[in-house]
Amino acid sequence: MMCSRSSSRAPVRLDAMSRSAASRQARHGRQRVAGAVAAGRLAEVRDYCETDVLNTYLLYQRFRLMRGEIDAGGYAAEVSLARERITSTGAPHCRPTRAWDANVA
Repeated sequence: MMCSRSSSRAPVRLDAMSRSAASRQARHGRQRVAGAVAAGRLAEVRDYCETDVLNTYLLYQRFRLMRGEIDAGGYAAEVSLARERITSTGAPHCRPTRAWDANVA
């Protein structure tokens, strides 16, 4: 797929654009974590990593749903399990959001 910001520029492949954006985001995340570790803010790093893992897990479950590996009920069960586990920890940095429910059929 091709994207172009304006007619005067050459089109950019969408996959190349997404890889570039992901690379910048990853670099920014590494810099944030490295700075927090250097400053001794390890609890902040733990919170950041836990949130990242949770988001990755939920994104993976959505991917599985889109590929047909699980159905809407299976996806809803995974979201429900994540919600229960997070709620039971009481961790303020990992709270279920309404966006989770928007993706449950």
